[in-house]
Amino acid sequence: MILRALRHRVSAIGSHPTSRAARGITLVLAVGIGWSCTSAEERCRDGQNAAQSAWVAYQDALAARRATIVAAQAKVQQAQRDVSGRIGAIASEATHRLYDPGPAWQRQYEVAFIQACRRDTECAALEKERTRVDTEATTLDARIAAVTTARNQALAAPKAAWSAAQRVEVEVTDPLSTAAEQAARDAANACDVALP
Repeated sequence: MILRALRHRVSAIGSHPTSRAARGITLVLAVGIGWSCTSAEERCRDGQNAAQSAWVAYQDALAARRATIVAAQAKVQQAQRDVSGRIGAIASEATHRLYDPGPAWQRQYEVAFIQACRRDTECAALEKERTRVDTEATTLDARIAAVTTARNQALAAPKAAWSAAQRVEVEVTDPLSTAAEQAARDAANACDVALP
């Protein structure tokens, strides 16, 4: 609408022979208005692209961390299999003293196995380590899911992108996490999303 009015003004000025300077000024104003609209859109789009790139970098780092945890889980499981033969023999001997083979024997064997494992330093340490890596894996899986959503939403509507970014808990000790959060904040600012 503004550009149409300026074009009309330029054509009216253009018919007057002494108004070449005025016509140039009007044209510069018209181009400047067009550039400022495009510039805001470009800033928003550039901000969203930067946010998506930051989320991708953070997601890649999380995937590498996840691979390390999976390797740790496999190592702990193998060590537990190695120890379970010795612990199983202890549990079996204790259970044979109390029960004949059958369902009651099986239930008692499971109880005796847990008790024998708790008393054995190596088995107890492996059980504690398994719990730690399993908890870490679960926490990391939840973070990866939130970061994936933020990455997927980064190029969506600015409010949806910012909303997804807010659901990712920032790891202040991880520079990629803080960079992704800052890039999402910058994109929201560039796209005129009201931030808390």
